[in-house]
Amino acid sequence: MVSKTKGLIGLILDRFRICGGIVAEQIKNTEDFSEERKQLYLKSIALNFLYIVKTIGNKSAWNYISIGSDFDGMINSFEFYDTTEKMPELAKDLEYFFNHLPDDIFGYFSKKEMEELMYGYSAKEIIEKIFSKNAIQFYLNHFPENDLEH
Repeated sequence: MVSKTKGLIGLILDRFRICGGIVAEQIKNTEDFSEERKQLYLKSIALNFLYIVKTIGNKSAWNYISIGSDFDGMINSFEFYDTTEKMPELAKDLEYFFNHLPDDIFGYFSKKEMEELMYGYSAKEIIEKIFSKNAIQFYLNHFPENDLEH
């Protein structure tokens, strides 16, 4: 329905909403602010993006994904990315992730499947869409009378 209406999915960065039970347990068994935990978060975020793309089933899926911004009410944020000030770091980390795909993500997607689901987009293009371009395009599609340049 989101793709048919040119809507937008804002992925909320809450570790208990975005991470399944098995991953949440793995996170619990890592040290706060460890690189291992950070990689689990990044894999969880990427898994959600890729699952959305797989569900929509075509390249246009990347046009309907964004980062949710519920930082005022989130209780269980990722400690690395718990404020809007840290979004540039998340963007950089996710771009690196998509440039250096792991062999698989928790057994859900192989490296080959991830590459296919990128539909030829570069990591940079995907991150630009998710962190700004998709939200701007959504605004222009649904509120054209409020031109951004005025």
